[in-house]
Amino acid sequence: MNAADERRRTGRRHLLIAAVIVVVAITQYAGLKDAVRDFDHGFRDGVGGR
Repeated sequence: MNAADERRRTGRRHLLIAAVIVVVAITQYAGLKDAVRDFDHGFRDGVGGR
């Protein structure tokens, strides 16, 4: 009984950690995509402006 409760609690904690990691990965990926797009536009503007 106690071992089963402990296992359930650990599983829930792992699910929570996995969910946090997924959310962080998605936000980091979105931020990276925006940064790459901004850099690309800035690079083109800089090269085209010369």
